[in-house]
Amino acid sequence: LESLRSLTHLDLTNAMMGALGASTLARSLIAHHDRLHNLASLSLPGNCIADFGCSALARAVGVSQTLTSLDLRNNYIG
Repeated sequence: LESLRSLTHLDLTNAMMGALGASTLARSLIAHHDRLHNLASLSLPGNCIADFGCSALARAVGVSQTLTSLDLRNNYIG
């Protein structure tokens, strides 16, 4: 987990995570937000996260104090 401190950009484009994967990622981002104080960009295009996954990610974004870019293109949201 020490390597999380230097993470500035996480790109999971087309990782096929779906809504459940996005929810799991969101829970991890919330649980480790104290170690992710350099994460500025999260790219998740093409993951079919849908509304459920987007809601979970919105909670994680609310906890982050450093995230300035979130790419959710092509995810069947809305």
